[in-house]
Amino acid sequence: MTRWRLCLAALIVFTVIAGVISLSFPARSQQLCAPLPDLLKALKDKHGEWIVFVAEAPAGKYYLTRSDDGRWSLVVAKEDVGCLILAGKASDFVRGF
Repeated sequence: MTRWRLCLAALIVFTVIAGVISLSFPARSQQLCAPLPDLLKALKDKHGEWIVFVAEAPAGKYYLTRSDDGRWSLVVAKEDVGCLILAGKASDFVRGF
């Protein structure tokens, strides 16, 4: 159970850091925004990603998605509109510190 809590804490820290980073930069015109259900469905259909973590923050609700091959995306949603703010091609679940 302790490992599970450590993994959850690591995901929370990652989400907070990503949120701070995303708020530090001005919005870019190439940022992908869409209705949240459509954006999450597109990530699932095109990349095989599913939601592994959800967190609420003042800037909105954050969704971390991941696929079996390690692709991941971080989506921030506010008022049912989601924007893809970070994505990568490699990730792994940490089994402890």
